[in-house]
Amino acid sequence: MKGVGYLTDENNHKKAVVIDIKTIERYDEELEDLFDGIIAESRKNDEKAPLKKVISNLKKAGKLKSESNSQKVIVKREHTLQEKLNKANRLLSRVVNPEILKLQ
Repeated sequence: MKGVGYLTDENNHKKAVVIDIKTIERYDEELEDLFDGIIAESRKNDEKAPLKKVISNLKKAGKLKSESNSQKVIVKREHTLQEKLNKANRLLSRVVNPEILKLQ
C-alpha cells in the first residue's frame, strides 16, 4: 500500500509499520476505526457484565436519567464498536500480514 512501510529486525522480519502523514490524513476515519478495533480486541478477555447490570449501576451512580434513550444509546454503541472492530480487521488485513500484529 502506498504510504506504508515496515521496520524490520536484523533478520529482515517485519516488526513495525510506518505510515506516511499524508496517508494518515487521507485515511483518518479508517485509522480511528483501526485503533478502536485494536483497543476492543485487547479488551476481549476483560470481565463482562450483563447490560441490565450496567444500566442498574449507571442509575445508582446517577449517570443514567432516561432509561429508554440511554439503553438505545448503549446498545447502539455496542453495535458500533463491533462494526469498527470488523472494519479495522478488514483494513489491517489489507495493510499488514495479520501474523505480525498478534498481541503477545
